[in-house]
Amino acid sequence: KENLITYLYQIQIEEFVEDFVQKTSYFIAVSGVYIMTYFFFVRKLRNQVFEEKAKADNAFNKLKQFIQSFSHEIRNPINSLIGNLDLALDEPLTKSVSSKLKTAKVCTEILL
Repeated sequence: KENLITYLYQIQIEEFVEDFVQKTSYFIAVSGVYIMTYFFFVRKLRNQVFEEKAKADNAFNKLKQFIQSFSHEIRNPINSLIGNLDLALDEPLTKSVSSKLKTAKVCTEILL
């Protein structure tokens, strides 16, 4: 009788362990899938962030080049205008014309 009870307990323990191992294995497999999926999405988001950063850097560099080019294209005519205003102010002028040319010169110097 004792051997039978011990045997039944042993069977119950073995069934419990087998059931536990199956459930644990399933849990580990499902967890592994979730973890792999998580890392896949994290990697995908990281790549998207790097792509967007590269696009933003590219756009910034294009804007910077445009501003440099635009600045050069604007500064040359303004410098020419200032030079011509200086030449005109060296001539004998009426007070009204002289005042207007001085105002124009100040305004062009502000633009630089």
